[in-house]
Parts: sequence; C-alpha cells; structure tokens
Amino acid sequence: MNNSIPDKAKSEFVEKKYDKCKKIIFRSLKKRKYDKALAGISIASSLLYLWNQRYTDEFLEKSIAEVADSTMFDSLRELDCDNDAILFYDSFGLDVRGLALIYIKALARMNKKVFYVVPAKSEGKQPEIDKIINGSNIKKIYFESHDHYKKLRELQEILCQVKPSKAFLYTVPFDSAGVAAFMQLKSATRYLINLTDHAFWIGIHAFDYLLEFRNYGAFVSNNERGVEKSKILELPFYPIIDKETEFQGFPFATEGKKILFSGGALYKSIDKDKTYYLMVRRILEQNADCLFVYAGSGDDTYLKELMDLFPDRVFHIHERKDLYQVMKHITLYLNTYPLAGGLMTQYAAAAGKIPVLLWRGPEHSGILFDQESRKIEYKNVNELVDDVNRLLSDSELLHSREALLKGSVIEEEEFGNELTNIIYNSSSKYKIDYHPVDTLLIKKDYADRFKREDYWSYVAHIDNISWPGELIDAYINRAVMKMRRLLFNR
Repeated sequence: MNNSIPDKAKSEFVEKKYDKCKKIIFRSLKKRKYDKALAGISIASSLLYLWNQRYTDEFLEKSIAEVADSTMFDSLRELDCDNDAILFYDSFGLDVRGLALIYIKALARMNKKVFYVVPAKSEGKQPEIDKIINGSNIKKIYFESHDHYKKLRELQEILCQVKPSKAFLYTVPFDSAGVAAFMQLKSATRYLINLTDHAFWIGIHAFDYLLEFRNYGAFVSNNERGVEKSKILELPFYPIIDKETEFQGFPFATEGKKILFSGGALYKSIDKDKTYYLMVRRILEQNADCLFVYAGSGDDTYLKELMDLFPDRVFHIHERKDLYQVMKHITLYLNTYPLAGGLMTQYAAAAGKIPVLLWRGPEHSGILFDQESRKIEYKNVNELVDDVNRLLSDSELLHSREALLKGSVIEEEEFGNELTNIIYNSSSKYKIDYHPVDTLLIKKDYADRFKREDYWSYVAHIDNISWPGELIDAYINRAVMKMRRLLFNR
C-alpha cells in the first residue's frame, strides 16, 4: 500500500495542522495555560521537523520566549552561578548511540563539578555512561518527561540547585520545555550541540554558542537559521569504540564470502527511485560471492524485496553493541542514500573499512576530515557500482584504498582538548568555511518521504526518542485520542 499523498495535499495537510497548533498556542498563552502551549509548540515543531521545508519558525520561537518569560523563577533571574559547576542536559537518555557519551567522557576529565541531567526513563539503560560516571566528578540527575509544564518546573528546580556557570543543551528538535528552561538560564554560558544540522529544530534563542560538527551545519545555521557567526563554533565528533568487546559473530555462514555492510535508521535509505536498493541489487548481481547485511530498524519493505530476490544473501539484523568488531569483519561499508549516516561512516573509517558514499550534495560533506582525498565519494550509481566491483575483486586495490582512511576521524584526546578550549576560551581551533550549500534536494527528500502517519505517531510519542520510520500505524488511534485530550478539548 502506498501511503504517500500528492505534494499539494501534503503541503495543505501540513499548513492546516500547523495553523491549528498556532491557534491553540496563541489561545493557551493568552489564558496562561502553559502546559497546553508547550505541548502545542512541541507538536508543531515535530510537524515542521518531519516536513523540513524551513529551518526555524519565528512564531514558535516567540511563543517559547513568552512561556519562558512568564514562568521564570525569581531565583533564576538572580542566579549566583557556581564557577565550578557544569550542567549537561540530555533529553535523549541514550547510551552509546549519539553524542552524549563522548561529551561525558570529555567532561569527566575536567576538574569541575559536572551534573548530567537525563530522563528518568533512561535509568538503568546507560551502562557505558554509568561506567564513566562511577568514581568521577559527575553526578546524574533524573527528571520526568511526560508532562511539559511539570518537566519545565523540574528543570528550573535543577538549575536553581546546580547553579551552573556552563550548560550544554543536547536535545530533540521539538523539546519545548528544555528549550524554555535554557532560555531562562541567562546567567550561564550556554552551548547547544547541533546534532540535527540538516533539519528543523527549535531553540534559536536558547544558547550563547552553537556547536556544529561540520561546515555544512555552520552555513545552514548562519544562512537559514540566522545565527550570528560569532556564536558558531565547530567541534567534530568521533565514534565510541570499545576494542575490548568480543565479536559476537553473524547469525549466518560467512566463510568464503565478501560482506557488504550497511546500517542506521532505514528511512535514510528510502527515496522515490529506490536508488539505494538499486545499487545493492546491481552489486549482488555482479558479485556472486557477496552477502549484504543491514543493521537497523524502520520500514524494511524494500529490504524484504531484496531478500526475496537474493535468498540467503541478504540479511536484516538488529543494531549491534559490537559494531566496531562487526566493521572489522566486513569487506566494504555502503552508506545509506539519500541520507548518509555520519557516525556509521566514521565507525567504518575508524575500523579501516571504506565507507563508499553516493554523493547527493553538500549534506554528505564533512563527515571525515579531508573527505575528498579519502576517495569514498561517487558522482553517480554507475561509478559507485563499478568501483565497488573492482574493490571486491582486487584485494591489493582494496587495501591501498583502506590506507587512505588513516587520520580521517578526530581522536578522543583531541576532542576533549577542544571541548576544554571551548569552555574556557569560547573558541575552537577548527576554522569554519561558510561556503554556500544548496538545501533544496534535502528538503525535497523530506517532502517526498513525508507521511501523515509519521505526524500522528509523533503526536502519540511527543516525549519519545524514536525517529521517523521506526513507529508503526497501530499507534495512530492512540495519537488521535491523545491530541484531542491534550490540545483540542476546549
């Protein structure tokens, strides 16, 4: 079943829902019903994130500012900051996945009191982060995340208790409560970690410095979000690698086979032409000894089609905790398309495996240092498939190209040094090139991929960390009921 709707219908759907949220937010603010206003802001933000035809929204930003101004604690207005206190707010609450772990590792090295603020639902689910925290200078603080206004009040209490002089905002694109709390923390130096540099998010006025991991995001933030260049600092990230973990093996026979591996959220592999799956099909057709393995979750419709075409040669597995060891046991890594996976690309490079990448546009740039010199980019499908065929058949060529990956990812120590430099000196050694980039293609991808079901799912799970494509239609009825109860009951 095709769930897509015509572009005009999609646009009308988005505008209708956005206008409805706008009216509810406006009315709620007028009546000082701040939980309903925050919920409306979150839902509208999730809609604009899924649609992704612009990168910021003036009405939503002004609405958050009004909530922040109206709910400010007097003690926050006159907060006497502790120069030794650093707060790291993480609304995701994940463990290895994402960037929280590398920041926590770096902050643990500093001679400061660090407070790590995470959702209560993450308790007991962050073993690697807890390993770093145990015996360190870091204290973990949990907050509830189910009620927007209560969450804001909880965060305000935490800010008043910790009194940080430095605070990091690491959050989902629609976290109205978290953003409002940081907008109130004006006495501290605030850093927003821009994990979602290619898509819409709220919080333009919730930071003093915006931490970008590449030039692409820096340009978009300056040109499309209107962030001043003086507020933008670049700090590349790196993949967390546990070299001590044992390889757990594959759940299928691999002897005498070459392995083409890929992974991440499956929505990143979907476009209307099925380009990614066409590439895989051609590679498998021309390399009888090659297996294709995908690790990740989401809409696996096209992956199942490949499984039917190539029985016992295409495999779908769960995300792996031994990812680095998996990478060490593959032949090549195939990047997702039209959206590439940044951390997955870095994992492959760190493991010495070539992360072949079909070039789409500047959104694929800056994942590796000096990326062009690493010879991982291809202009079209034919060029990529032909080179993959050569790499799979010529081990000498494969190893010579793998050698080009050395030094392509920032090291842990350098990341820590630069984070320290940012905290103490508000500067980074990485110079940003504000070369103009075209965002039309990525906007088109989002519009093509947009489905009403994804929006309803976000409404049902507005405090959930799941990404598009990982939610199922069974939640739609629950979503409708929740929206009516939370917002539309007058």
